[in-house]
Amino acid sequence: MQQLDAVTLKALAAELQTLLGNAKVSKVQHPSPHEFLITFWGGPLRSDNLNLFYIQLNPEAPFCVLTQPKHRQETVLHTFAKPTALCMLLRKHLQGASLIQVRTQPGERVIDLVFENFNELGNQVRLVLSLELMGKHSNMIFYDELQGAILAVAHGVSETMSSHRELAAGLPYAPPPKPAGKRLLSEITSAEFKALLAQKPAEESTPHFLNAHLAGFGLRMLEDALTLSDGEPLALYRQLDALEDGAALAPAIAPNGQRFGLLKRVPALEGGLRFESVNALVGAYFIGHLNASRIGRKSEQLLLKLDQHEKKRLRREKELVPITDAEIERLQATGDRLLSAFSAKEVPAQPLSGKGTVALTHYEDGSAWVIEIDAAHSWVENAQLYYRRAKKAKARKDAYQQMAEALNAEGDYLASLKQLVTQAETLADLDALEVDMAAAGFAKKAPKLLEGKKKKAGEPEAKELSGVSRLRSSDGLEILLGKSGQGNDAIVGKLSRSDDWWLHVHQMPGSHVLIRAGKEPVPDQTLLEAASLAVYYSSARSSLNVPVVYTQCKHVRKIPQSYPGHVNYREEQTVFISPDAALIEKLMGG
Repeated sequence: MQQLDAVTLKALAAELQTLLGNAKVSKVQHPSPHEFLITFWGGPLRSDNLNLFYIQLNPEAPFCVLTQPKHRQETVLHTFAKPTALCMLLRKHLQGASLIQVRTQPGERVIDLVFENFNELGNQVRLVLSLELMGKHSNMIFYDELQGAILAVAHGVSETMSSHRELAAGLPYAPPPKPAGKRLLSEITSAEFKALLAQKPAEESTPHFLNAHLAGFGLRMLEDALTLSDGEPLALYRQLDALEDGAALAPAIAPNGQRFGLLKRVPALEGGLRFESVNALVGAYFIGHLNASRIGRKSEQLLLKLDQHEKKRLRREKELVPITDAEIERLQATGDRLLSAFSAKEVPAQPLSGKGTVALTHYEDGSAWVIEIDAAHSWVENAQLYYRRAKKAKARKDAYQQMAEALNAEGDYLASLKQLVTQAETLADLDALEVDMAAAGFAKKAPKLLEGKKKKAGEPEAKELSGVSRLRSSDGLEILLGKSGQGNDAIVGKLSRSDDWWLHVHQMPGSHVLIRAGKEPVPDQTLLEAASLAVYYSSARSSLNVPVVYTQCKHVRKIPQSYPGHVNYREEQTVFISPDAALIEKLMGG
């Protein structure tokens, strides 16, 4: 994954200065260890829905971006239940403060947000929130610029941790030490640049050589500039100078999504996503990768838990000992034979002491029949023992059938949850699935789901339910897609009406789909789109000609005391569908 470099941060800072100049802070939040949120209001050129400044200090990919409020629900982790001490301090100093400047430190991956506010005595103060986005050394330092004193740091650095720079509240602020052997491009003339390139060892690539001697340029940016200059030193110098100047940039992400660039006509970026601003590029690239990383990690955690429970289920299934009708009949017949032998005086009045068996003949075919007995009991008592064993065997058989059915249902639900986890697209989907797992006993603790907006009068409830996606067909009909067990349960329950249409892949794990048709007939195109959703969000996503059953909701019934989403249905029809990724993307994007 490509990291932010100083030239990208410089271009980002220039845009933020334009968007947020003189904007005021309305809210400060610290929802998780590496995340900070600052909400702004005002600003001459900022749109109303672009007011959330998101700071991510994760060492794997630190960044900052101005984004929309919906990002708070879609991406931000909510680890801390209460505001932290650092959050309270930031609120104390920044609430109502005006952002007067966004600047960077030359050649460094540092961006400063400079605020003006008034302290408790009514004196004007200038406060700086300095974001050092430097990999494992990423940090956020809050200091008073006039006094030069640090007020707070996100991650304290003691003298034993670093011999170059100590960071703690109350200490004087000092910028990060500059890397040895690196110079700024602005300090080098074109002739000096050409002379520098002449010193490059033959075995070392030009981008790596310049990366070790020039401050501020990432390896990818150097590669792009070298490609456009055809390796000619003066042309390369001009490309780098234009990049640092920030004029006529063309932000883009490569088609594979693994890298980004700022220069025009870069071959590696052709066919990729283009953006109108560096801020939009940073948001799309880093938030996208952050979400993908988090989704991947959480999916692995949930799948591991589901696999562990599947192994336990298989062990319990293996430990079940089936009881046959023949075994019950044998025990019953043994008791009957002992009573008949006693009545016919085929045996002594009392079992002989010390003997554990008695030899009798089978009353049907006359064959020898050796029966185990307890000599301490009478013949009638021995017969009663066999009757009790037969009764217990019958009870075990009934219990076995119930347990086998329960284990089969649990296996089906585990398979359904695994399919939903594997195909989950957002953290909210995974949170809803974790709630399902906790309710079924597959997870110890369920996450707290963020509530959506309250519905208006007469509005369907799907908006406020986690685990349900609300879509619109090309014919304008509403389609509901279950993304969790509870979501599937809601689709066949309180969200459905008798005249709506329900769809599901035939006899395979998958999402429930609902077409809100009312009393109107369902257009063929809407039925095709809903069936395509059912196939795409199922274990048959990679198959062809997948059978999808559909029927009206009045013919669908939830199975009592079963796992969420388990239903019986009748009067169904079947349509065969091959997944169409382009159609799904169109529906989900709409």
